[in-house]
Amino acid sequence: MNFEDISKSYLTYLQTHYGSNVAIVFDGYPSDVNGNSAKSAERIRPANLHSSHEIIFNEATCPETSQGQFLANERNMVRFIDLLKKFLQEANVTVKQAVEDADVLIVETAVSVKSQYDNIFVVGEGIDLSVLLTGLSPMKENLFFRKCGKGRTPDVLYSTTSFKYKFSRMILFIHAFSGCDTTSALFGHGITKSCSLLGKKPTPGRKNTTTKARSTLARLPPTVDAIRFHDLRSYLQIQKWLGHEKNPLEWGWVPTRFGLSPCKMERDAAPESLLKIISCNCKKRCKNACGYRKAGLICSSLCTCSLGEACENVSDINLLEDSIEDEDDTPSSINNFIYEDIENLYLQVDEEDKEQQTELEDFRPSPSKRQKL
Repeated sequence: MNFEDISKSYLTYLQTHYGSNVAIVFDGYPSDVNGNSAKSAERIRPANLHSSHEIIFNEATCPETSQGQFLANERNMVRFIDLLKKFLQEANVTVKQAVEDADVLIVETAVSVKSQYDNIFVVGEGIDLSVLLTGLSPMKENLFFRKCGKGRTPDVLYSTTSFKYKFSRMILFIHAFSGCDTTSALFGHGITKSCSLLGKKPTPGRKNTTTKARSTLARLPPTVDAIRFHDLRSYLQIQKWLGHEKNPLEWGWVPTRFGLSPCKMERDAAPESLLKIISCNCKKRCKNACGYRKAGLICSSLCTCSLGEACENVSDINLLEDSIEDEDDTPSSINNFIYEDIENLYLQVDEEDKEQQTELEDFRPSPSKRQKL
């Protein structure tokens, strides 16, 4: 099977499952960004883990590698999208391509034609589409998100009206602050717990937190500026979704030779005298089991791994300093921003606190609220 056969197979799949009134929206991979965007920084991570060779091909070329290896190279993906776009356009299929991330353009495309059809279905796999569809077009009765099932798992249909209006207004903040593709995440506080906390009144929650006998320090940010940088990146992502472009270098990102890297913190996580005497005992690669990595620290020369090639707990900035001696990549200074809206957010740190599922029913659609095909 060559690439032309693959394109024909995809067109047949579209016509069989979704009919003729369909619009295809692709991600964009601009060549002039030079890695100076949060999305390009997010794309660097999988590219470093799964690298592959660039392949020059046309419609008559038969792929000789697996799909995963082929798409691991961004240039292969760009070339294939161009080939598929041309084929679909010749078949009179509406095709659009975003500058970078396509999620916002997908939602905007659906909203723009909502008055022309009885029902509009946005088909995808990621939670970002569901969040954006609800956050950017709340309470639209004819807009649905169709999550594709895998294997024997059937497709599930969600409606933007499945969420209460309160959470529809906050869902962009909840998703960005609790951790999405381009933001960090709070340890032990995912989207489910964030929804539970925001559903409570702040005063009782504050009293309950201050009177707890037991708490876990690991659930708190290592430093004050760590949560500040997290706030900056979350705000930047929300503004990106709303269509307001801002400079990432002013909102929690620093430039490196490999692209943008999140600024974790400017202060030390512990006193310098203490940091000099602690180390990890990893004999193999410093992966998720590494004590340093669990604490959010970068391995030092005192660690058993000795920062060798097998160590995976090395910052991008350290890699640059080791490989480039002539240039000095100094992170740009970042202004100190104060957010009054976040000061009233009280995070509970008790690890034994049970999730109150009844309070989440107004956020997570139950099976009875999901509209079937």
